Amino acid sequence: MNHLWLRVLLSKLKKLEIVEKARLTNKAIHVRYKTGISETYFHRRVTDSLYCNHYIIDESNSRLKHVPTIYNQFESGPFDTKHSKHLVIKRSEFLNSSLIAQRIAINMMAKRLHGMDFMRFDYPNHVLRKAWEEIKKERPYGFIRSNNFINITHKEHIYKVLMHYFDFTTPMTARRIVRIISRLKVKGDDITTERVARLIRRIWGPQIFNPAVYANILSRLKINGPVIDMHPQRGHKALACAILGLPYCPIPENSLDEALNLGISDLTGLNVVKLSDFDMAALLISDNNFKSYELDLSLADRAKHLLAFARMDERGTALKPAITIKIYRDYETRCKKLSDYILFW
Repeated sequence: MNHLWLRVLLSKLKKLEIVEKARLTNKAIHVRYKTGISETYFHRRVTDSLYCNHYIIDESNSRLKHVPTIYNQFESGPFDTKHSKHLVIKRSEFLNSSLIAQRIAINMMAKRLHGMDFMRFDYPNHVLRKAWEEIKKERPYGFIRSNNFINITHKEHIYKVLMHYFDFTTPMTARRIVRIISRLKVKGDDITTERVARLIRRIWGPQIFNPAVYANILSRLKINGPVIDMHPQRGHKALACAILGLPYCPIPENSLDEALNLGISDLTGLNVVKLSDFDMAALLISDNNFKSYELDLSLADRAKHLLAFARMDERGTALKPAITIKIYRDYETRCKKLSDYILFW
């Protein structure tokens, strides 16, 4: 049992800053990282099924010659720390390292991310400009099937703009971040903070919506004046109005102040107005950010038309609309024919 390579590995593990405790037994090396994760590396054949955080190692896949380096993705020099939330582990370096080295790198990245408000991004301007141009190029055929809208949000440029200007923070423990990073596939892409945040959002929310979907819905409804938004927190309707060049009035009126201070109008040309700037809006949106049916009519007398949202099980309780539009949250719900509804009066 007491192979020399096991004792050498144990000695190296104990010297690592990320390792809290490591010990060797007859069957395995047990490691507890400072992320709170405990992992077991079996060096003898086991007949039982392996559980989560259990791995089989041998001398070849447990060498610690080099742990994959964690880089700052957008730093232009050693003193540039503005975009320090954007960490990256290079795919080639990760795949060419041993199993033990990969697990150490994952725990190191999780420890650095933990405690950061890493769901609130600060992308460089050139990245945002490119992402916004991609959003404006979105075409209806990408997310409309037989007059039913499909909310496609897997495209990176949508995440970049929305997550830069709006708050999608989800509290995460270091243990959970380790599990998220472990689930990422590295066959095609590097492991980045953005990919971690996207997977967290997909599992735990909050959900992000494609502004191009909303823009096409408003265009088809022939909306050509100011838009009042009773639930502006997620930002997709603001970007939809920017795409169409429509004046946008969020309620409360100061809810977009942070996004405006970050320069959303400079990037997108968004025209944010107040209720006092117009007599009658073309549309009032009360969609509760696609959570549930919640019709806020407090400003209904200030708009010509009204748009709301209802889940499949809520459609019967909603007021009878003039126009009903089916919308699917993704392709999976489209295949299962589980549609929600946008209601228009």
